Amino acid sequence: MGSRIIRALLLFALAMAGVATAIINAEIPQEILDQTGLSRQTLLIVSFANNAVLVGIAVLVGALLAHRLGFVSLIAHRVEDASKRLSAFPIYIALGLALGVGVAFADSWAFANIAALKDFTATNMAQMESSAPTLLMRFLYGGITEEVLLRWGVLSLFAWLIWLVIRKQGAAVTLAIIIAAVLFGVGHLPALFSSFEQIPTIMIVRVIVLNATLGIAYGAAYARNSLEAGMVAHAATHAGMLFSAQFMGL
Repeated sequence: MGSRIIRALLLFALAMAGVATAIINAEIPQEILDQTGLSRQTLLIVSFANNAVLVGIAVLVGALLAHRLGFVSLIAHRVEDASKRLSAFPIYIALGLALGVGVAFADSWAFANIAALKDFTATNMAQMESSAPTLLMRFLYGGITEEVLLRWGVLSLFAWLIWLVIRKQGAAVTLAIIIAAVLFGVGHLPALFSSFEQIPTIMIVRVIVLNATLGIAYGAAYARNSLEAGMVAHAATHAGMLFSAQFMGL
């Protein structure tokens, strides 16, 4: 029991490192400071505490339910075939890189050929560049925190709930992967709405569809290998996008 608690706490600490990078780089509009009457430091502390609760719930849910559906975390579990699972990580890194490059090409085409997106870019280019996540946020918050929240927590919970109803593990896992992926896509909308005033519908659809597609890939990595496989695939996706931006001009 003590070992499982320590492992869960380690997973929690890693996820909170991602939260810390996101909060440190967070920009709080002056109007929010004026409305709340709170200092920037106080709002950041409140945000950190709220995120700690969410991460804590996700870690607890995963610790209680993940193994019931056959899900594995190399950090949170003692895994007998850990070396075999780790040997497959290059596949998930390659998958993530390919997804990142694919997203970059899809965005490059869409923003150049779809009128609404082209106009949106022309109007908001400076804001888009300033609101882009930092390198640490991409790899720590994206690669670790989001996977703990969406795969370890949300996916495991929905898989268990669906399994309770239909008693078919494969179908329950597949449905949960899709649900968690859609929520992953929708979960990116608040940042979009807080950054821009006027957003075309196609931009909202783009955010949901692209992230949901990625979420399905990460969920499949989680189900087939481990939570950490989803993490490396997620982080590699960001690497693929950054590579495309820096070396391919996308």
